[in-house]
Amino acid sequence: MRILSALWLAAAATCLGLRTAPLSAQEVPRIRIHVAPSIEVPLGAWRADYGNSAKVRVRGDVSLSLRDYVWAEYGARFSGGVRNTDQILGFLMNEDGYIMGNDGSPALVRLEGRGSSAALGYGRRFWLKNAHSLA
Repeated sequence: MRILSALWLAAAATCLGLRTAPLSAQEVPRIRIHVAPSIEVPLGAWRADYGNSAKVRVRGDVSLSLRDYVWAEYGARFSGGVRNTDQILGFLMNEDGYIMGNDGSPALVRLEGRGSSAALGYGRRFWLKNAHSLA
């Protein structure tokens, strides 16, 4: 639902007349939407406790002029099982190392990581001379 909110915001900005300066020789798109799925791998000490995670980012930007733009980004992360859970669940375990269910049988517990992030920003473009040239 949050992803759709960002898209509605971009559409509303267009409908409300937040127009950009006319494009000149350096063509700049007025509104851009990026969808970027990715896989993140924890490194270092985090690798021992956390699994890989899949992340999806949706980013939109609106040009205010040829150089200035504002952007919004939303990301959702879903990760595999969290390992080494003794620090988290240790107080629930009995002396045999099991977590017992209400009926007295050992319970199976799986921890997964989920999260999201949102950001807003302002940017300024700086043109390079002959940036399109391979020379």
